[in-house]
Amino acid sequence: PKRCDLAPLVNLLLDPALDSCIKISESLDSLDAAIFMINCIHMVKETLLGLSSNGKKFDQSNIGQMWTERLSEDLEGWAIALRGLFCRKIMEETEMDGVLKAVENRNKSEQLIANLKKMNANDLKVSKLPHHFVFAEFRPIREN
Repeated sequence: PKRCDLAPLVNLLLDPALDSCIKISESLDSLDAAIFMINCIHMVKETLLGLSSNGKKFDQSNIGQMWTERLSEDLEGWAIALRGLFCRKIMEETEMDGVLKAVENRNKSEQLIANLKKMNANDLKVSKLPHHFVFAEFRPIREN
């Protein structure tokens, strides 16, 4: 039996297939899109790992290693995105984002109060205040 090289065929098929997955994912909300892309990439990668050409497994060839690495990196990127989207969704649905903002604002207020308590009278002179605390001098308009 004649042996064939799968590299040209793989290159010809994979980019358009992955582009199709991306186009379909654009019509989904972000969470569903991330899950869809992970599933698509995983299926492509598993299919490639099952191929063999000229007596050796596809992932042992140069083109196979290149595609396996690329697909692994894509999977990792989508997995990171999915974790971030899940965290954001959980924060929003449990209203934890509001709680965290309140805690952050409280910490800023406590820090400001602590800094003010450390100051002495010399620190409070106008020349030492930040520019946004210095107000323009008030001058009444004279009526003739």
